[in-house]
Amino acid sequence: MYVVACINYVQMCRWQHHAAAVGVFFVWGELMILFGKLPPFGIYVQMFTTVAKNFSKFLAAYFCLLVAFALSFCVLFPNYQRYVPLKTACYTYVRMQLIFFL
Repeated sequence: MYVVACINYVQMCRWQHHAAAVGVFFVWGELMILFGKLPPFGIYVQMFTTVAKNFSKFLAAYFCLLVAFALSFCVLFPNYQRYVPLKTACYTYVRMQLIFFL
């Protein structure tokens, strides 16, 4: 009980949370590789890696399309605040796509 109470007083920087998230991601990948060596799980890990590779190809193409539309909105609507910075233009485009499909 005392250890849990002391954890609340530890001050962590923002970069430590990011480093922990990246560490958890890489440890999860290593665990998937280790599970892939076990015979009962090998085929499932192979299917997962194939799907992950195909999905990353799709995301790369979609990312290029996202940036292209965001840049075109920045050029077409320079007086609107939601399209001027590229970051908010990307956010606005993703939001418009989600609303369109829902």
